[in-house]
Amino acid sequence: MAIDFLFLLIGLVLITWAADKFVDGAAAISRIMGIPPLLVGLTIVAIGTSAPEIFVAMTSAYKGNLGLAIGNAIGSNITNVALVLGLCAIINPIKVRSRILKREYPILFFTTFLLWMLLRDNHLSIFDGSILLIGCIILILWFIKQGLAHQKDPLAQEYSTEFSCDISLKKSIYYLVIGIILLPISSNIIVNNAITIAKYLNISDLVIGLTIVAFGTSLPEIITAVVASIKKENELLIGNIIGSNLFNILAVLPFPAFIYPSQLDDNIQRDIMMVCFTTILLFLFAFGLNGRGIISRIEGLFLVTIYIGYIIYLVFTSSAL
Repeated sequence: MAIDFLFLLIGLVLITWAADKFVDGAAAISRIMGIPPLLVGLTIVAIGTSAPEIFVAMTSAYKGNLGLAIGNAIGSNITNVALVLGLCAIINPIKVRSRILKREYPILFFTTFLLWMLLRDNHLSIFDGSILLIGCIILILWFIKQGLAHQKDPLAQEYSTEFSCDISLKKSIYYLVIGIILLPISSNIIVNNAITIAKYLNISDLVIGLTIVAFGTSLPEIITAVVASIKKENELLIGNIIGSNLFNILAVLPFPAFIYPSQLDDNIQRDIMMVCFTTILLFLFAFGLNGRGIISRIEGLFLVTIYIGYIIYLVFTSSAL
């Protein structure tokens, strides 16, 4: 049992490192090609930070563990808002000036509502995956349009600063290849050991995906967000979280839908409601319940408390699943 936890931890650390190198390499190559930093941030970085969830979902679905695949994607969205954004707001209150991000809030809200509508029947089908994939394509095209049209947006300025360091083309390609090789390897390590741990503890793959695996695959967002919070790069912080959550739904979930369409755990409705709840809170806090459009430390503490309460609930009720 201990060795399974150790290998799960190794897999999570490895997939985090691989995703970081993949993003660094892809972003650097894009910059060398003259692609605007805002466009790179909205597309390549956002998709790259969801790479751990994508590969875990693919591997889980291939092995017939849909609960782990779905739990990881949904759990990552809950973790990103309730834990990551909450912690960052506690470190520094978050004020967002970017018009692009304010347009993304309603899109995330609608995407989450779409997820709820598609999974109300507790079944992930090829049709559901097709709808989500079409949404992903539309989102990427919209991001490209925004990235080309809003070069003076505050988010563009923060991405320009973030991507200002020089990485050679040779090193960029090396990072990209390393990431591509290690992402599937590490995801396989994670899935195999997560399944073993779930069986040993007699809990569902869904709960393992929602908790340990979701937290681990959210580490790129956690690290990026905390650093951005300390630097007071609020647009970058919020942008990464919203972008990751959008792609966790639209880019991650189509894979298990196409690879292993099947019935879901009945408890998934509880977790989808949690995703909807945290997304609504993000929407309300970001537009300013306090009238200033600032996510305050109190609101951040509230988000973290919700996350802790949710995890405790899952742990104490997991034996009944």
